[in-house]
Amino acid sequence: MERQIWIDTLRGISLFAILLFHTEYWYTGGDVINITYYLENAYVAFAFLCGYLFMKPQMSFSFKGKLMSMVGGMVLPYVVFTLFFALCRYFFVSDGVSFVSLLTDILTGHVSWLVAALIVAELIFAFIVWISRGKMLLSYLLVSCLLLFLSLLSGGYLGNINIETIDIWSWQEAFILLFFMFLGFFYRHNEQRFKLFNSTLSLFFLIILIIVLKYYEQSSGLLMSVNPVAISSYFVFVADGVISVLMLINVCKRLPSMSVLTFIGRNSLIAYLLCGAITFLISFVFKRIGLPYNGSYFSILLVYIFVIDFTTISTYILIRFVFPFFQKFLKSK
Repeated sequence: MERQIWIDTLRGISLFAILLFHTEYWYTGGDVINITYYLENAYVAFAFLCGYLFMKPQMSFSFKGKLMSMVGGMVLPYVVFTLFFALCRYFFVSDGVSFVSLLTDILTGHVSWLVAALIVAELIFAFIVWISRGKMLLSYLLVSCLLLFLSLLSGGYLGNINIETIDIWSWQEAFILLFFMFLGFFYRHNEQRFKLFNSTLSLFFLIILIIVLKYYEQSSGLLMSVNPVAISSYFVFVADGVISVLMLINVCKRLPSMSVLTFIGRNSLIAYLLCGAITFLISFVFKRIGLPYNGSYFSILLVYIFVIDFTTISTYILIRFVFPFFQKFLKSK
């Protein structure tokens, strides 16, 4: 089956949005553009695509096979990358953090919350699909019950539970992303019915709707944060996420294949695991050579260009040279 370019394009756009946030954070010490305008939509898009690619329609589901795929495709890269960066930090950065503390953060999924949340969400979703035997209605009911549980828990309706102390492997965020993962799964299995959202007229209305929603969220002071979970209105948050995903799919299906964007999208997991270290290093270098943030957004864009370049180059080197070398090494053993 021919690879659908719009999927890589959407993942690439989402990763670029995350890179922008990290660039602003490390270079300026905070976010300049309000992150609720774009960042949460990037997280939602990743979850949606995980659900879309979860399994092909009319294919039998293997719970064991899915677990093996998750271990090789998500868990192992997470452990390898985070352990490597932890070792680099321990031996080369004198910030007084013990290796035991760094290892604990890795094992509890705190080093990369998005990857941890997606792993947990996929694991829960795989279990739901398995026990529901592919029945869409039952799957939806189970997901809805889990979301209701999270809503009650985070709202304090189930008692005085300090959920921040038990947020291992970002399970709270996983519940939120799980809903959009299911939507991606549902979209894939009913794709023909969603074609009406790919027209030019639909794109116009979707853009208007998302602008109105963003304005309403800002003017009302609504919290729309996935990490940490701080959502004032789940209804508004879901509406924002669904409309933004449909709009982005419409846009990405119109865009031609762009080498850098689609390459980053195709290897978005690796690029995401690199983005924190690269944005920190590039920002650090700019400050050291006498080019700190001066209040002009142009300086952020300059750093951002270097971040994109180094992320792309680093990802390419890993894919082209490092991974094949280790594969050959392991086979020789």
